Amino acid sequence: ITTGCFAASNAISKTSPALRLFIRGVREARVELDATLAEIQSLDGVLDILKDDATSFPPDLARRTPALLEHCTAIINQIEGYMHVCNGLGLTAREKKFRWLAIKGDMVKLRFTLEGYKSILAVVTDLVGLTKSRRDNDGLSVSSDSSRYLEAVENQAAANDDIKNDLTHIMADMGSLRGRLQGDFRSNYAVSDLESYLDAMQLHATNLNYRMEAERLDNAEEGALPRIPRRAAGREDHRHASAGSNSSSLGDEPDSAIDMNDGPPFPSPRSPTREKEPSLRSSSSQLRPPTAASSKAGSVRSTSSRLSSVFHRLSSFRRPRNEVNTMAATAVLEEDAEPDDIFGVSLKKSMQMASASVRTHHDGSKASSRREFPRCVFMCVTFVKENGGVRVPNIFGGDYSIGCGSDSIVRVAALKEAFSTAPYYGEGNIDWSAHDVYDAAELIILFLQQLRKPLITETVAKRWIVMSKQATLPGSMGMRLDSCIDFWDEALLGIRGPARSLFKLLLNLWGDVADAAELNDMTAERLASRLLNPLMHLPAGKYTTDYMLGLAFLIRKRSEYAIMLREGRKSHAAF
Repeated sequence: ITTGCFAASNAISKTSPALRLFIRGVREARVELDATLAEIQSLDGVLDILKDDATSFPPDLARRTPALLEHCTAIINQIEGYMHVCNGLGLTAREKKFRWLAIKGDMVKLRFTLEGYKSILAVVTDLVGLTKSRRDNDGLSVSSDSSRYLEAVENQAAANDDIKNDLTHIMADMGSLRGRLQGDFRSNYAVSDLESYLDAMQLHATNLNYRMEAERLDNAEEGALPRIPRRAAGREDHRHASAGSNSSSLGDEPDSAIDMNDGPPFPSPRSPTREKEPSLRSSSSQLRPPTAASSKAGSVRSTSSRLSSVFHRLSSFRRPRNEVNTMAATAVLEEDAEPDDIFGVSLKKSMQMASASVRTHHDGSKASSRREFPRCVFMCVTFVKENGGVRVPNIFGGDYSIGCGSDSIVRVAALKEAFSTAPYYGEGNIDWSAHDVYDAAELIILFLQQLRKPLITETVAKRWIVMSKQATLPGSMGMRLDSCIDFWDEALLGIRGPARSLFKLLLNLWGDVADAAELNDMTAERLASRLLNPLMHLPAGKYTTDYMLGLAFLIRKRSEYAIMLREGRKSHAAF
């Protein structure tokens, strides 16, 4: 973040004099360029604050912010480039004026875009500063024997009240920015990536608000039990779960098989105040969210698909043993360095903390196998399916107004908190009657966004683009079958282990949503547009149209295949 701030500040120091020089020569440009100068100077002030607070950024925002700063720098450099063209040596005032008229529209768009980025960065500095103040306030400690103890407690409570009031204003600013992104900025592709950044900001803010309110209620209750530190509880779960880690196995059914869960329908949730320890592994009958499977240590490794296994055996490339050992040691160190958490870590780490073990059978065959999923995602997928979520309007569309406005954001934050709280991790400590299918859908998006590594790499996505183009060629599918290449083996090549199982689970859900597009208004293309960044973590400014169309093609194909096998009809999402 600090490097990005310095780069943007250096670009501003070069661009501002060029703008002032041009304004002196071409008075007609004064109104527009004065506004541009004001935005640039305002951004410079925001950058100074960002430099000071760079080390205080939450991990999720810290990963996303450098991309925004790079985009700001690119915009400023582009403005400087225009000024360089207009201020060319030997040009008369008349020629400069004509050049200005030619680029005036582009300059207005650049200023408009820069304003969007500056506004987002200004709000995030306020949010980070508030988080920093709250941490400093919580860190204050006065001995209970001190004569100033009561005064210190009152001051701390007053400071927390001020923080909550400031947080309310910040969340109002976020709501205003979201309205502009969905209104004034909607047609501006350059700021489309700001919406996902704003999602992360809002969830961080609501999570902070939720935690502060929960602490206030805990302090107000008499005889409340002390909270268990999450990391300690997580390590205890990890030790207990390690005993059963060796019993994991996954079937190697082909990826063209459609997994059908063997389990009872969605029941009412159990009370979170149960006294017994949560089970460490769910049985084949525990497939509903309140009783999903529990923690599991160690990575879950699925057997490779038939095609990928063939490529692996035929590969003549072998890494030196010392290189392999170094890579393995590095991977272990990175895994050990991750916090004991469900969100914001690798998929492997999240599943070590809390996974769902599900027995499935494959439609069209007698074979069955066990699949492992992150518990929070599996429970949310089940909740959406069992409550008719695939047919409700704008599911996965990201429109919080459908889910009762800001209350939906708060409910998603509460759902995330429940899935992150030891020792339950969502097993029995969630009142599902307080949530709707939109909350579950948004939590799935949040989990994908916060994965340490993207679920889908660009290499895999590029293969989907090629496959979607091949599908338009006559006889292409027949050539694939003649070569004994299963469509889904090829489409999922490069997605391995738990990531493969998770993506298939989500792909089946999204295929059902696309099939019901006439009811929910969520076509495969609209789904892909919303899901692309959470799945791939693409940098700001990346051209994504081809990737979006490739993902939409895959969703349509999965819907076509699954609906035909399950219901014997053609999917409404099929080509």
